[in-house]
Amino acid sequence: MKKIAVLGATGYTGELVVKQAAAQGLALIIGGRDQGRLEELNAECNGLHEVRTADVGDPQSIDALIADAAVLIDTAGPFIDLGPPVIQRCIESGVHFLDTTGEQRYMLEVFQRFFDEATQRKVSVIPSMAFEYSLGDCAAALAAQRLPDVDEIDMFYYVPGFSTSRGTKLSALKVFGGETFCFLDGELTPQVPGAAEQRVAFLDQEGLHSALSFPGGEPVLLPRHIALRDVRNWMVMKPKAARLFQPADESSGRTPMLAMIERSLKSNKRGPTLSERQAARFKVLVRGTSPSGTVACQVWGSDVYLLTAQIILYGAKRLLAEDLPRGALTPSQAFGAGRMLDDLRPYGVQTVCEGP
Repeated sequence: MKKIAVLGATGYTGELVVKQAAAQGLALIIGGRDQGRLEELNAECNGLHEVRTADVGDPQSIDALIADAAVLIDTAGPFIDLGPPVIQRCIESGVHFLDTTGEQRYMLEVFQRFFDEATQRKVSVIPSMAFEYSLGDCAAALAAQRLPDVDEIDMFYYVPGFSTSRGTKLSALKVFGGETFCFLDGELTPQVPGAAEQRVAFLDQEGLHSALSFPGGEPVLLPRHIALRDVRNWMVMKPKAARLFQPADESSGRTPMLAMIERSLKSNKRGPTLSERQAARFKVLVRGTSPSGTVACQVWGSDVYLLTAQIILYGAKRLLAEDLPRGALTPSQAFGAGRMLDDLRPYGVQTVCEGP
């Protein structure tokens, strides 16, 4: 029987995927550059998995990793640099692909570059299966089902006390070091992070929060399955945080945010501790408007890195077991928004909607 393979298995998120699969009794093919660390990780899982050395820079090693696989989970970023060659190998081998990206420009490249070929070869290519944009995409799809003529969506993210892994920081450098977008008047439009401010009230608590414009995934994902005019992303932050996105030196374009990320990468810390992970909570709120009314859907939970591992394993297992849509797809297109959110409830994901 074909298996699920994992690339980047010894990274912070990759290890959580591997260990979560072992907890579920699911044997994987685990791949990465460090054979010794792969063997150690597998020993921690009682030898359940099969180990194969794999490096994105060596296409033959990727082919060997996925030779007996039906699905590949890719956790090796930054994805704008490392993702496309892996997707190409998967499509040519007929292997379904999922990743944990949060990188706007990479998501756009996936759909522009691989949609036709993945569709022709009947392969599913599904980026953004981490906690934030997989849940945001599903919540927005639910909102659109409740308000079919919705034409404007604002996505609000609240992740207080969120401590990031080294891999997330490397991806953030790619996001904030390049052009970022919102979706206005039916097209992707450049937008500087922090340049706009909004006030938001979440559905499960009273009071207003300040939120700043943020380069999220939904301006790329949502227009692929909802007929929208505008899509904007917002992150709950204090208004003074806007200066982090403003170049300290206009000639270089370097921002305090990039400098802050680079300083944090000098630490040897791979990612948040177990207690830090478990203490972190998140909320994702969709607010949709149309000529006929408004709608709001909110998703929330905790331990975002463990939840990411659980979400992407959930998707991989369904690809292994079911005849799902093919092509380059958003999470809700592939797995169905309502069913996916219902299926994730045992992992602490809660959903509530208000409106028609």
